[in-house]
Amino acid sequence: MELENTLVPIIRYKDASPITLELMKETMKAKRKVEFDKDMGDCSFYHYLDYFPDVLQPLILDIEDPKGDGNCGFRALAMVLGYGEEGWVQVRVNLISELHASKEEYIRMLGHENVTRYEGSLLHFKGDAPEEKWMLLPEHGYLANQSIALRLLCISQWHVVTLFSLKVNIQ
Repeated sequence: MELENTLVPIIRYKDASPITLELMKETMKAKRKVEFDKDMGDCSFYHYLDYFPDVLQPLILDIEDPKGDGNCGFRALAMVLGYGEEGWVQVRVNLISELHASKEEYIRMLGHENVTRYEGSLLHFKGDAPEEKWMLLPEHGYLANQSIALRLLCISQWHVVTLFSLKVNIQ
C-alpha cells in the first residue's frame, strides 16, 4: 500500500449550534471566498471537503493533511493536540503510558491478545512506520480518549464511530 495516497485529514468543527439551511448557505458562501496561503500540492481544502456529505460540510472549519509516512494517524492526533506534526512520538508515548496505567481494564475490555497487539503497534519511534505500526481506528482511539479526554469521531466510507472517554467526565 502506498503511503502517499493515504487520506488522513484532520478536520476541525465549529461549536455545536443548530444547523439551519441559512447557516449552511452562509458558510458555503464564505468558504468559496477563502484563499489559503500554504501550498498543499494536489491536496486542497475543497478536495477533502468533497469526501463529506453536504450536510456536514458547513461545519468543517479547517482540514490539515499530515505527512503520509505510516505515522500519519499519530501525526494527525499530535496536530489536534497542539504538539505540531512532529509531535507524533509524544502521542505514541502518551498512548503507551495510558495502556500501561490501565492494562488490566483494557485486557478485560478488549482481551489480552488485542492489548498485546496494540502495545506492539505503538512501539515505533523513528522513521517511516511499517503497516503493523500504523494507527488503528477505532482501536487506538480508545487509548486516545482515555489519555487525553478527547471525543473522537471516525468517519470512513464504511462506518461512523464516535468514541468517548470511559473514565473521565468530559464537559
